[in-house]
This record gives sequence, structure tokens and C-alpha cells, in this order.
Amino acid sequence: AKAYTTAGFYLFPSTSYDIQVQHIMKAMIMGAIPITNRNGYSALPETTADFDMGPTIESASVDAKAWVEKWTEAVVEAASKPAEELAAYRDSMMTYARERFQWKKVANEWAETFRRHIEAGNTSTCGSPTPQVVTRKDPSERPVTGASPPADSDSD
Repeated sequence: AKAYTTAGFYLFPSTSYDIQVQHIMKAMIMGAIPITNRNGYSALPETTADFDMGPTIESASVDAKAWVEKWTEAVVEAASKPAEELAAYRDSMMTYARERFQWKKVANEWAETFRRHIEAGNTSTCGSPTPQVVTRKDPSERPVTGASPPADSDSD
């Protein structure tokens, strides 16, 4: 946590479709301004809101060399901002993050989302019921890991 509080920025130059963003939340709460890929196909834009100073990935296919250049320019631009401007930006971000990422608030949002879906009869996250078809062997026919073969087996 101390590293986040003493860092000016949280640099996350990934081009992946990141969905595990707790590290970004922690950085924001502690005052490290994120500079990520702002990949619209990931959870980053939703998490960082307007506080991410990184370039946006516009499509699913990424020209890595061009993107690294854009990201590097974004880091230099962010680090070149006046200290007073960054301090105000950081204070605003920390206030947002500390409010937005409170466990009680997040848990209540999830509970409300589940409640709405259940009341509407939706059983999938896409908004409409999804039939689940699973074809399985009879469980008695499946081998159990670590179990000995049946006595009448020809496993010799």
C-alpha cells in the first residue's frame, strides 16, 4: 500500500482484455493515477472512469508498436502536467475511488442486479434465460480419480 501512496502514477501497459482489476482499484484509492490501455473490451474503462490517462485501444486487433508509442507519449504527457493540476486530479480520483469501491456499495449493487434478473425471470447475465444442455455419461460409468478399477475389470 505504501508504494501506491508514494507513486504518482500506476503504469499498466497491458493490451489484454483485463477483467481482474482490483490492483487498479487499490492504486486509485491510494492515489496512484492509472495509465493503462483503456481497452474498451475489458473492465478497465468501467473501473477507471475518466481518471485513466492512458491511450484508448480502439479495436480488438492492436498494432503493438504503434500502441507502445501512444502509451509512452501518454506517460510523458501525464508526467509533464503541472504539480497543482495533478494534485487536484489525484484528490478528485481518490474521492471517487473511495466512494465507488466501498465493499458495502459494490455488494449492494451486485445484490440489486441479481434481484432484478431473478424478478424478471432471467437466469443468465445476457438478460434472457439460457437452456442448459449437458450430455454426460452415467456417473457409474465414469472412473473416479484415485479409485481402484472394478474387480471385474480387465485392466491387467
